[in-house]
Amino acid sequence: MSREQVRTVLDEQIKAAEDLAAQSDLAVQHGGWRDWIFLFSRWREDTLAALRAMYQGDEEALDLDLITRTAEHSSPSYDFPYRRRALDSGLETLRSLVARLELAIEPEDLPARPPTAVAQHRPAPPHTTSPTALRVVILTALSLEYKAVRAHLTNLVEDSHPQGNVYEQGQFSANGRSWAVTIVEAGAHNANAAAQCERVIQHVKPAVALFVGVAGGLKDVALGHVVAATKVYGYESGKAATVFHPRPEVGRSTHRMIERARAEARRDDWLLRLGGLPSEPLPTVFVGPIAAGDKVVAATDAPMFTFLKATYGDALAVEMEGYGFLEATHASDQVQALVVRGISDLVNGKSDTDSAGWQQIAARHASAFAFEILAKLDLPVASNGPVEPGPRLPSGDTPSSMPDSKPVGRGGPSTE
Repeated sequence: MSREQVRTVLDEQIKAAEDLAAQSDLAVQHGGWRDWIFLFSRWREDTLAALRAMYQGDEEALDLDLITRTAEHSSPSYDFPYRRRALDSGLETLRSLVARLELAIEPEDLPARPPTAVAQHRPAPPHTTSPTALRVVILTALSLEYKAVRAHLTNLVEDSHPQGNVYEQGQFSANGRSWAVTIVEAGAHNANAAAQCERVIQHVKPAVALFVGVAGGLKDVALGHVVAATKVYGYESGKAATVFHPRPEVGRSTHRMIERARAEARRDDWLLRLGGLPSEPLPTVFVGPIAAGDKVVAATDAPMFTFLKATYGDALAVEMEGYGFLEATHASDQVQALVVRGISDLVNGKSDTDSAGWQQIAARHASAFAFEILAKLDLPVASNGPVEPGPRLPSGDTPSSMPDSKPVGRGGPSTE
């Protein structure tokens, strides 16, 4: 990139930042701060992309100090005032780059940095996966849930199990860390989820396993809300006598994942992964118990609904795979596990809410929250071994993931 082109790009980003700064007071006065935060995040994404493009092909000469400083100063954080101050810091950094140009400092004169330091800021190129990438498997039951997860990944490749299962592996990068994500469409029911989960864990040997999908709401939740499960009741376990006597089986998410889910439930960061803020009221994240069995509960006057409310009164949602999934992950001591569900119906009127597209909306919300957890999860790189990518997909379909972000500050109640 020539000096003139670099100056043009910097001037454009400075002008955009100055416009945002001017809009911030109006945003506060007229209650438009959520929209302003969204615009701020887009400005940050565009600015970092522009800075990296300036040094394309000159990785050894890239001034990582300035780019890292911009990333830190302009990352979304705890509240609106913090972001407003972050915008000022980002502006200062951009102006310092302009000053360096005016002093005739060429890219080749900048301090040399090892190429490996740049890799954490760039997506891995096609056909390769970073050897330091942490492995994660994400299971879904439905095709629409699978597609919602897939939309967050880049560099998709096909991976086949020796016994014929066909998976996809993609890359997700955030906060200087890369994840090699294998996605599995397991089908419905706890038994299928357990079998498919056990098989893919043996094949991939991941550090993290997630089950992401939709569920019916039982209490406290509304359409589009998200529930991260602390535990999942296997509600069909029991003794069938004249009266059914439940003998509850319980699968539990791991402590580290529950704690990260609680932290992210208090913030709005995950909403930025939806590609645009949803309409008010914004969806809330709950962290608490859910129930799973092989029956579709489709009416509040059904005997099974009455049984669930009476026996598992703290369950926020009901689904069909979470218990089997957690039973399988429990057998793998080193795997961090969590079930994340978006609420697609409230039991009554399930056909109507499905027709209105709430399954797709709920799946998108659950996926966005799941990937926000991955973006913030602190695990040592040594949690798994090197990754061997599969053959490149002929479609070349590599949807973009959202940019990395830092904490904001809002969320729903935590119920357990």
